[in-house]
Amino acid sequence: MRKLIAPLLGAICVIGAIGCAGSDSPFVDAHNPRVRFLNATSLPTSTTVYSDDEKIANELAFGAISNEAILTNGNHMIDVRNSSTNTTLKKTEATFELDEWYTLIAYTGNDGLTKLVNTRDNKEQTEGKMEVRVVRATDQYGDVDVYIYPTGDPLPSTPTFELGQTGQSTPQIALDLNKSYTLRIFRDGETTGGFSNENVFANSMRNIVFYFTRNAAGNDTLLEFNE
Repeated sequence: MRKLIAPLLGAICVIGAIGCAGSDSPFVDAHNPRVRFLNATSLPTSTTVYSDDEKIANELAFGAISNEAILTNGNHMIDVRNSSTNTTLKKTEATFELDEWYTLIAYTGNDGLTKLVNTRDNKEQTEGKMEVRVVRATDQYGDVDVYIYPTGDPLPSTPTFELGQTGQSTPQIALDLNKSYTLRIFRDGETTGGFSNENVFANSMRNIVFYFTRNAAGNDTLLEFNE
């Protein structure tokens, strides 16, 4: 029976095609997971990332995001390295599923160590709307309140969303394209002295994701990207 396992697995890979293919395989198609990497660490130099010893992001400075890599579905060993010294900052396993897009976010934890969170991107979009969400990529503070409101309006009496644990994402919110909006983040229950920079955005025909994190200088910041 053991001699039959390898041929059988080979047949399954050919039939399933996309499930067993690598990023350079002729079987790769639109169903394979797409994975990109965001460097949100406080490391003064850049980071390079490997998936199972295959480089998927090269020398990314703080706030930079890589192109999407095409991977097989299933578990992959992710190795985040200091680009200058090639030493490993964080090595951990991550799981990716078919028909999904992911962003791996490396950030510096409150203990000074590099942490990695795996978040799913949101590709759904409401026609004629601007879709926005916020992802937490810091373990500083406790819960935080997220406010999204038309620029020029007073701060709403209640937050739009609340974020607790690191890696948590707010739901997607559909906004009008012909308006400018303000995003502010406060400590839970507070409405003054927001510790993230106020961010004003408008008229994007693509989904926007804001990553709430801490930069190399130790300041809280919002990184804005399209999904």
